[in-house]
Amino acid sequence: MKYLQLEFFKMKRQHMFIPLIVIFLVNCLWFFMAIMKTANMTQRTFSFNQEYVLMEFMVVNGVFMPLFLSILASRLSAPEHENRMFNVLTINNENRQKLFNAKAAVGLIVILVSIALQYVLLKKIAEVYHISFNGHLLGITLFSLCLASFTMYVFQLLLSFFLKKQAIGITIGLVGTFMSLVTSGMISDRVTRLLPIQYIGLLTPVRMVGRLLVIKPDIFVNLVVVCLVGFALFVIAQVKSRRTMRG
Repeated sequence: MKYLQLEFFKMKRQHMFIPLIVIFLVNCLWFFMAIMKTANMTQRTFSFNQEYVLMEFMVVNGVFMPLFLSILASRLSAPEHENRMFNVLTINNENRQKLFNAKAAVGLIVILVSIALQYVLLKKIAEVYHISFNGHLLGITLFSLCLASFTMYVFQLLLSFFLKKQAIGITIGLVGTFMSLVTSGMISDRVTRLLPIQYIGLLTPVRMVGRLLVIKPDIFVNLVVVCLVGFALFVIAQVKSRRTMRG
């Protein structure tokens, strides 16, 4: 708990939320504009329903979340590198593993808050365009977004926490954003499973095939894959933290 409180204290002093808020607002605006553009189309070759809205919701997050998470991980890790806090922790026999876990917990809280706010926007847009969410698709989509985002964040935190050069993690986040913007989730799942920065696209439950919106048949397989990768990344972080402390 002490480490978690310290993380929130450092966040207040850094004003780190400013770039995150900007990215978040652009994300929401992009999603709203995309839905409004589709709703106003006079000739659509596909259904404008919950499947389309949720697919677009995940596609837009797939574009902006990699950069959002890379900046979040970098800003949380930067104070330790800039102020040589790791050396202070070693001298005072403090637990670096608990420090990593505190940063992971803070990141999870930020992710959940951002997705909760997006959910409110999603429901408001659905009300405006008279779209109802039936079945379990909305729940699966939100769970998938949370799982993919947290796994991506742990991956980025590994880079930012253990590497002094913060530009590496942010560059990888930019690459993830660029890939999502260019490919729009068209990379095959077999390839995407190897790219943590593309996990939101991997866990998008709905895909457009020609003019049809279809539920991806392997969505639950992908969920298991992302769970295993996220667990493996977290275990690697724990092991590396303990080894660094001993070193």
